[in-house]
Amino acid sequence: MGPATSVDARTLGRVAVRVCVALAYVALAWAGAVPWWFVIVLGARDLLLVCTIPSLRSRGYRGYPVHAAGTVAVAALAVGAAGLAVGLVPGTWGTVGSVVGWTGAGWGALVSWYGAVLYVRQLAGVLAEPGLSVGPAR
Repeated sequence: MGPATSVDARTLGRVAVRVCVALAYVALAWAGAVPWWFVIVLGARDLLLVCTIPSLRSRGYRGYPVHAAGTVAVAALAVGAAGLAVGLVPGTWGTVGSVVGWTGAGWGALVSWYGAVLYVRQLAGVLAEPGLSVGPAR
């Protein structure tokens, strides 16, 4: 087994970031800062996209290309997680943290699902027209 290629490193990096964000929200749910249904909403998006990978690979692609919506969503979710963690502190800082956290978490979840819809639409196009591609294999 040889050294990891830049493609492998990019894929691993994206997965690692998603796992870290997911674990942050699981910890926040465990602490009672977010409801479990919110964690399920975030996880359902990733599960949906993981289930589409075999269809994408059947057309010769390793995965979806990086999309700005996904990058913005992860950043907003990360800011949201930090704010919600601060929101666990009683007092003014906790209130500010909760407002910032729920703003980031809400927008992050919405943009994340918007990105998922874009990816599924790309996949539908690839499956409908064999000549159409979603981008280079990554």
